[in-house]
Amino acid sequence: MSGDFPSIEIHFETLGKEKRLQSKIEAALFRLIQESVQNACAHAKPTQINIRIEYRSDKVLILVTDDGIGFDQSESKEGSYGLIGMRERAELLNGELIIQSKVGKGTKVLIYIPLQKADELD
Repeated sequence: MSGDFPSIEIHFETLGKEKRLQSKIEAALFRLIQESVQNACAHAKPTQINIRIEYRSDKVLILVTDDGIGFDQSESKEGSYGLIGMRERAELLNGELIIQSKVGKGTKVLIYIPLQKADELD
């Protein structure tokens, strides 16, 4: 992806004790992060994207931020199902996806996945 957007710096950080999760949880988290980064690159015109994964005993917290143009959350785009799909993916893991954005202030995507409930998924 960096080849497509050479002027965007992407920083990655992990906090807490890293641990392997169920493969379907790892795959879903990867897709959520991937979609967040792709959305920022395609729409936000950022110079920097930060990805932080924090492992806690009972949950995984993911924060993806960009310094791009942001957007007005009250304006929904007709036919834009990407954010809805991201929320649904988080909810399938008994988690939550929160998007915070303001025009000119960038965007934050917060993902909370509880591990006990997520581990019980079949």
